[in-house]
Amino acid sequence: LYHQWCHLRWCHAAFASQDAQQMSRCPDRYSRKIARFDQSKICQSDRSPKVISRLPIAKQTLLFSATMAPSIMNLANGLLKNPAYISVTPVSSTVDTINQSLYTVSKENKKDLLVHLLKNTDIKNAVVFTKTKHGANKVEKILAQNNISSAAIHGNKSQAARQKALASLKAGSIRVLVATDIAARGIDIDELSHVIIHDVPLEPESYVHRIGRTGRAGLKGHAIMFCEPDEMKYLKQVTKLIHRDIPLVKDHPYHLDLGHTGKIQPPAPKGRGIPSPHRSRPS
Repeated sequence: LYHQWCHLRWCHAAFASQDAQQMSRCPDRYSRKIARFDQSKICQSDRSPKVISRLPIAKQTLLFSATMAPSIMNLANGLLKNPAYISVTPVSSTVDTINQSLYTVSKENKKDLLVHLLKNTDIKNAVVFTKTKHGANKVEKILAQNNISSAAIHGNKSQAARQKALASLKAGSIRVLVATDIAARGIDIDELSHVIIHDVPLEPESYVHRIGRTGRAGLKGHAIMFCEPDEMKYLKQVTKLIHRDIPLVKDHPYHLDLGHTGKIQPPAPKGRGIPSPHRSRPS
């Protein structure tokens, strides 16, 4: 600790991380009095309100966020004074290399549909997003019962456990990473073939953020979203944000006709119930 303190004491700039791989390193250093921020003049932050609150009043602050949900905007407005807003790409942008598909299913059958899809070897690896920590643990348990290698990461997992799970997915030791939104921030996995959204996000911007984990660096990717009856209102928010309908897939044993209270495209071509990497993306 003394060695780390000496380095931080005399440095001109300190770089810290609070993402899924280096969970809470900066607040941890502060709590152990290894680092102080009360004389800092410039703060560049990526979702680190705990650090910002310990900085002096007179400072220049730069905030970065992959999504700008209302909660993030409220945070920024509370911390900053007349800030300039810079957007690199519109929040509604989705990558053309990602093949998106929608599966309408009852809440009770979501777990069975997930296992059904993961039996298809076209899914090389996947990140499954759940709404809650309990949901992530439950999905991981169900996958284990069906001999599908997986690991879960969420706020209750230690940093070491998160790093191990992520490393296992990258190395191919496990096939599926089950994650909540917060825990998955900062995850960067080369050649991730699929993202499966188990629960429609409450904030539509999160949909863009989630599916952006696949289809990177010009590679093809696939994003699958499950939607139960109670989630139709959130689905409408997503399609409104991205300015397009998500192709509906009916060719699977657990399809549920929801009456299509929202505009949804016709079903994708019949197959094994999952978009094939060799199929062209629906127009």
